This record gives sequence, structure tokens and C-alpha cells, in this order.
Amino acid sequence: MKKALSISLGSSKRDHTTVIKLLDQEIELSRFGTDGDVKKAKELFRYYDGKVDCLGLGGMTFKFCMEKERYLRSAFRIVKDVKQTPVVDGANLKRTLEGNLLQYVKKEFNLDFGEKTCFLNSAVDRYSLATSFQKEGFEITFGDFMFILGLPFPVKKLRKIEILAAVLMPLLSIAPVSWLYPTGKKQEKSQNKYANHYAENHFIAGDFLYIKQYMPPELKGKIIVTNTTTAEDVETLRKVGVSYFITSTPVLEGRSFGTNVFEAALVAASGEKRVLETCELEELLKKINYKPRVEKLN
Repeated sequence: MKKALSISLGSSKRDHTTVIKLLDQEIELSRFGTDGDVKKAKELFRYYDGKVDCLGLGGMTFKFCMEKERYLRSAFRIVKDVKQTPVVDGANLKRTLEGNLLQYVKKEFNLDFGEKTCFLNSAVDRYSLATSFQKEGFEITFGDFMFILGLPFPVKKLRKIEILAAVLMPLLSIAPVSWLYPTGKKQEKSQNKYANHYAENHFIAGDFLYIKQYMPPELKGKIIVTNTTTAEDVETLRKVGVSYFITSTPVLEGRSFGTNVFEAALVAASGEKRVLETCELEELLKKINYKPRVEKLN
């Protein structure tokens, strides 16, 4: 049996193991959270090197796939001791899955988007998703300043996000992981912050941990576009009144795994002992007849 393992800086409460079938092969998918402990993550990557078919880095990313790719040196330091097993962060798969997600959902599921307004928590991390919304003519509010830097400044133009990245990425690339992403117990804290942006937009999109961290108690009629959710997360969205729930990765045993886990599974199934190019991932997705998840909750 092939094995794909995600080692995440996120909460260990979200750990899970399951077996799926891809390309007529059984793949064991596992996710280990280190509760924000970077040292522990490094040790786990070192220990599992050569013992699984592919490793995934969760809780942060090696690169942001914008018009110009931008890299995080702090992420590479976590996996510097891995010599044998390929390591993926999900960035290539995000680009593959999310670039035409809205167009695919509109065509295949006949979903009426309604009001074309969207609050996207981080375009730096979900640049392809941002372009998908943009192609559909959405008015988008980008929350990068708010969610990454904690500054109450919404951005309305994707070009400004490019400029922001060019100015700040040299600093952020060497900053502690906690500056960029909620890790460990921070993922479990909920703050009723930026509620006006949740209320003013019909679509709420981006990383689910960010969505959850600042989610108001009512989201009646909203459409959520995200990833990495458990059955409990979906039930929470149902209770707060979310209308539709969309993930770019498919549901496996009641949850959608992160893109790094799914990309690791595809690499393991391919039999290649290296990171796959975007075009290779696209071919594999066609072979497995991949479909995103679209679920009506209310």
C-alpha cells in the first residue's frame, strides 16, 4: 500500500487517517498536527523521510503561486533534512484546482451565484481562486492586510495584492510561521472580527481556518468556498445558516483534506518519486474523474 503523510503545524485535534483508492491503488492518507511546534515538525519530517511515498507540508507553504512566484525560506527550513521522499505543499494543486473553480461549478452544478460579491481572506495564498472570481465579474474584498498582518485595511484590487507581496515578501519569507498563519491552539480560537465584511459579501472564500477564526454567529444565505474541513466544521456552517458549501478537493470520509494531502496522494499514486508538474497533476485529475464538492446546507 502506498502512503502519503501530511505533517502540519496545525492543531493535532484535526488529525485523521483514511485509505482511498486512486488509479487502482490503495493509498493511506494520514495527517499529523504538531500544534504549532516547528521543532517537532522538523523531527517528524526527518523521521519519515524514506518511510512513506510522499510527504505533505501543512499549515504553511513553500511558495505563493501569483503572477510571479514568491517563496518562504522559513518553510524550506522545516524540511531541509528530507533527502529521499518528495515533499509537496499543495501550491501546484491549488493552481490546478482553483483557477477555474467558479467556472466549473457554474457549468457542472448549474449554481446561481446570485449577488457577485466576495470576501477572500488571502489572495496571496489563493491567487488562482482570486482570478477565478475575477473572471466571473465578482466585486472582491481581499483580506490579506487583515488576516496576515492584523491591519484593518481591505484591498479591492488584485494588482494591489501583487504590489503588497513584492514589498512585504522579502520580510515575511524569513518571519516566524506564526506571523503568517494561525498554528496550534490559535486555530481553535474564534474572534467575532471583520463581521461587517462577512455581512456585506455573498461569498466568503479562502483558507477555512481563517474563515472560522473570525466567523460571526450568523451567515444566513452565504456561500463558502474553501478546503480542509471536517464533518464537524460542515455542521457548524449549517448551524450558522450557510446556504452552499464548496471545496476544490473532494470529500473523503465526511471531510475535505488540505491540498497538500491530496497532492501527496496523487504523487504517491503516480509512482513518481518526485514532485509533479502542474500539467502532470491536471492529467491525473482527468484520469480519476475528479470533481469538486458542492453541498447545499440550507
